[in-house]
Amino acid sequence: MTHRFHTPDVSRTSQDVRLPSAEATHLKRVLRLSQGDLVQVFDGHGREFTARISLIKGSNVIVTTLQSIKPAREINVDLTLGQAILRGRSFDSVVRDATMLGVTTVQPLLTEYTDVPQAALRGNHSKSRWERIASSSTKQSGRAVVPIIRPPASFSHHLDESNGFHILLVEPSADTPEVEKANLASLKSQPRPSEATITIGPEGGWSRKELTQAQTSGCHLLTLGSRTLRADVIPITAVAVLLSIWNEL
Repeated sequence: MTHRFHTPDVSRTSQDVRLPSAEATHLKRVLRLSQGDLVQVFDGHGREFTARISLIKGSNVIVTTLQSIKPAREINVDLTLGQAILRGRSFDSVVRDATMLGVTTVQPLLTEYTDVPQAALRGNHSKSRWERIASSSTKQSGRAVVPIIRPPASFSHHLDESNGFHILLVEPSADTPEVEKANLASLKSQPRPSEATITIGPEGGWSRKELTQAQTSGCHLLTLGSRTLRADVIPITAVAVLLSIWNEL
């Protein structure tokens, strides 16, 4: 097994590049690799290379790139996951698994029923943690593209900024007649979009006002079926179903 490292500065072959601090620490203290060992490095935007560890000194680890590698194929849909922030560290799991499935952008959302203390989202601590999780999950899954983690945004802002085919996932009991007509499986008869957004609410679901906003903005309100799932399981299940429908698994 060749170990992989996210190295944003890497760009070409025959390049000496310093690993980021966290990656260097992992290489030395956890993996205990040595000078001369072969590794793989990727820039997070789709470029990947084999490399040889050329220097380990103090906190510095330098690798020299050797050959370009064809990275794992990305899905053919530019897929954004708009997910209401969940309680505790459940959102961490959503970021991790969405990254592995191929989501390109994660948009954390603040909705009417989001039950997360505002103090927990001040500064950039949560976003930075989610970015680290996305980077780690990218390494583990074999991808060479790290998803974009956007700062938390309001539901209204998210609707205004969304492009392409937009799905709002709702619970079957939601107070709007449209959701009784179709679930995600209804998309099988439609062509695969090049750009799509799937938006999923918090533990408490959507408010009537938010459902109306979504309908007005042109969202397709669909269900995931009649079963009740945990809030942190719903987004990953929904993304997997979509990828299956679009023949992207």
